[in-house]
Amino acid sequence: MKKKNKLLINRIILLIIIIIGTILITKIAFNVNEMNSIYYQEEFNATFEVGTGGGFSVDTNVINFGVVTPGGSSTKEIILYHNYPEPLKVRISSNGNIAEVLSPIPPFLLEPKVEKKLNLIARAGNELRNYTGKIKIILIKPWDTK
Repeated sequence: MKKKNKLLINRIILLIIIIIGTILITKIAFNVNEMNSIYYQEEFNATFEVGTGGGFSVDTNVINFGVVTPGGSSTKEIILYHNYPEPLKVRISSNGNIAEVLSPIPPFLLEPKVEKKLNLIARAGNELRNYTGKIKIILIKPWDTK
């Protein structure tokens, strides 16, 4: 009887390992496919300062949210557009400590030759500090555009 129980437990553990392995392999396959489906990507340096002073920036290669007082926020409008023949999924991600203050933008579909205005919003806490990092915009061929 003990041998049958042990065999049953071993089979259940093996089944669980196979299920987890299948899930992991599927996730990896989806990620590899998405990486191979990138039409365009651009990465921008980004800065944001919570302080008491003021200022302005005329940088063209940096998304600079400027200086805001504690508890405030800053918004940068960006316009997205593409000439590819099919709708593309737009994914916007950020890294560095600026990711802590940026409001997330969920992925969305962008139709060809249609402008989409987005507001990137940085929300300041109450601590005086600088935030830096990168914002990446990726256009990906979606699996299903319906």
